[in-house]
Amino acid sequence: HNQSEILVSANKFREMEIPVDNIVQDWHYWGSLGWGPHWDRSLYPNPEDMIQQLHADYDLDFMVSVWSRFDKQTSFYTEMLSKGFLINGTEYFDPWNPMARQLFFQYLDDALFSIGADAVWLDATEPEQDFQLNKSIYLGAGNEYRNTYSLEVSRAFYEGFVGKYKTRKRPFALTRSSFLGQHRFASVVWSGDTLASFECLKRQIAMSINYQMSGDPRWTMDIGGFFRPGDQYTSEEYHLLLLRWFQFGVFVPIFRLHGGGTNTELWNFGNETQSLIVESAINLRYRLIPYIYSGFQRVQDHGYTMGRAMAFDFLHDKFARNISDQFMFGESFLVAPVYNLESNRTFYLPPLKKTCCSNAKSMWRDFYSGQVVKPGRYFASKVDFASTLLFVRSSIVVLAPKSQHVHDPASLVSLEVRVYTGKDSIFTLFEDDGIDPSPSRPSTKIVFSWSEKNSQLRIGKLQGKKYPGMPSSRVVRVVLVRHGRGIGVDETNQPDATVTYYGQELNIDLSTILPELMTKENFNNLYLPAGSFMKVATS
Repeated sequence: HNQSEILVSANKFREMEIPVDNIVQDWHYWGSLGWGPHWDRSLYPNPEDMIQQLHADYDLDFMVSVWSRFDKQTSFYTEMLSKGFLINGTEYFDPWNPMARQLFFQYLDDALFSIGADAVWLDATEPEQDFQLNKSIYLGAGNEYRNTYSLEVSRAFYEGFVGKYKTRKRPFALTRSSFLGQHRFASVVWSGDTLASFECLKRQIAMSINYQMSGDPRWTMDIGGFFRPGDQYTSEEYHLLLLRWFQFGVFVPIFRLHGGGTNTELWNFGNETQSLIVESAINLRYRLIPYIYSGFQRVQDHGYTMGRAMAFDFLHDKFARNISDQFMFGESFLVAPVYNLESNRTFYLPPLKKTCCSNAKSMWRDFYSGQVVKPGRYFASKVDFASTLLFVRSSIVVLAPKSQHVHDPASLVSLEVRVYTGKDSIFTLFEDDGIDPSPSRPSTKIVFSWSEKNSQLRIGKLQGKKYPGMPSSRVVRVVLVRHGRGIGVDETNQPDATVTYYGQELNIDLSTILPELMTKENFNNLYLPAGSFMKVATS
């Protein structure tokens, strides 16, 4: 690829109104210069100007792939070798050496950050082919520290970046490997070079759950798989796989698309596939930004986990504990991704506890219909291509308008507050400028609370310090979710109440709506009962 192709793609994303926030330059931008962080000017004649255009004209961030190895023909290799910073006999630098880490970041800064790049992709940080095995490293025996290579490469990036840029930019790196505690270096692991198959998609669901259970709440993958079929642009089976993978990807911490030897822009897969992916997945992800961003502030403040194994929330449910292909995303959403060609699967909705007040009881609702679905095990047949299996328990969900990127002014104009009735609920909306990394940065919180007994939504007084770009007011549209109302990806055309929020407390009386909702509620299930779980004999 080259500079012209990147700018043409950026322009087309905006022209076709496909929401996107970041474009990634994968390897080989060095062309004939040899492996290392430098630009082949025959392919990228002016990377500084290219990045400036991505920022100014398209509101896009730019990430660049960087490896920990250097071809022998490069100046990077020569300098690293002369200073004893390479693992003996290899092309990989020794990240356990603090001076080598500093030099490595200097290379990144000179070629990337100093000209405006926003993030790096630290590829092959195992390192690839296990080059430190049976070698001496700065700390001693390479075998003893074998699994910490990615930890130290991430440290090199993070300490160098924060040391230079401090609060001007947020550090972010993607890595192919991880080690305990690596998340403190602002790095996110992805699951590597996966196969484009439904079986692999199924395994990615379990991997996402398991990895986040390990104590690192940030994980991602290659949506669509890395190794793709030769007929990927015309294959109906692959297009369905890509669609279902996107629909799962909405509910993982980092939402990203990548593939090997492919042009991954959606228009390459046909209008129908593109439209289904944008409407059912990408638009949903962007509408969920207030929910997701607030959830990850909770991760930072309280050690929370957004991608939650069923056992996290239903520890005493023996059936829920053993499920590896569905999960909770935050407190509200139960996600059961569809991962086969037939578009069917079984899923389980655990019983929910009664609340302490009156006869109110938490319940599950289908996200796309608003219909109550009773707890139990079900079989879903021929799930519509435009949806997945997504359920919301009694709670408050705050949604943004549709937007083209996270800093789109359209995203700040209004909020939609969907109240899933059944019990008292609270949601805290966290916001900041999305740029300043300082713990003391200006930020705000707004507490939304629902009283089931009083049928009242309270929007609390604005807390915190106003951040740059914060709107002075915002239209808030409130809807009590029921069958056919407050449903699906699109914005609700007829909310139950509309108010303008200026930062002062508001109390919205919905007592005329709730009784009607309860009277007309349809409790018939949308899905076929799948029977009880098979009992497994134990010795």
